Amino acid sequence: LLAICGDDNPQNRVHWSESWTGEVTNLFRFYNLMTKILDDLRARFPGRSFCFTMDNLNVHTNPMVVNAILNDGHKFVFRAAYYAIDGVIEYTFNTQQTSLMVFYNKLEHLDDLANRSDQIINKIASFRP
Repeated sequence: LLAICGDDNPQNRVHWSESWTGEVTNLFRFYNLMTKILDDLRARFPGRSFCFTMDNLNVHTNPMVVNAILNDGHKFVFRAAYYAIDGVIEYTFNTQQTSLMVFYNKLEHLDDLANRSDQIINKIASFRP
């Protein structure tokens, strides 16, 4: 799982991620990550609201997730149907995937994957023109 908070101020850019083996993303995992993100946003940016942009994966649209976002004073937007060459979500995941392929043979543990992912995300430039 990967979430990125973009901001014009580089000091306010932050991301969260979780990795595991053997299971798919389920509501329990996603909801736990979302509550960590919401707690972190509340602590880092008191009183500020954000807009979460997500695709239409069923765990993203679950009422528990949506209500957690709304109850913290944020908004959300579900993207249109997936289209591989359009949008920030696709750009970020495609950049992550192609960059990780360079290091595929050097990734032996989940910690290696998490560390390399952090490095890649931190190198992604601003999405502003």
